[in-house]
Amino acid sequence: MNTLSAFSAKTKKDRRIVNKQKRHSTWRAWERYRLTLTEEDYTDVIRQILFGHACFIEKDGNRIEKYLVSVQNKPCIVAYDKKHRSIASFLPENTWFTSTFYNSI
Repeated sequence: MNTLSAFSAKTKKDRRIVNKQKRHSTWRAWERYRLTLTEEDYTDVIRQILFGHACFIEKDGNRIEKYLVSVQNKPCIVAYDKKHRSIASFLPENTWFTSTFYNSI
């Protein structure tokens, strides 16, 4: 299993969570940005976050962080799950404007 694309799950529960998050984020990418997310795109988003090429927006709880990433040359806002090393969701474009990050400027 590629450690960049997914959390190396030790339990069935963790594997189910990662798979569910992946399905959810792929659907949200299509619904909110009209992007057909491939395995390579998904891995690239995680790679951008892990290697510091994504723009950090804000922390949302202990596990979730929001990042601005580029997917197929389109800026997207994603919720990244640190514990499972997966994309929890693609957030709506207007999330950037309503976040505490933007309001603090």
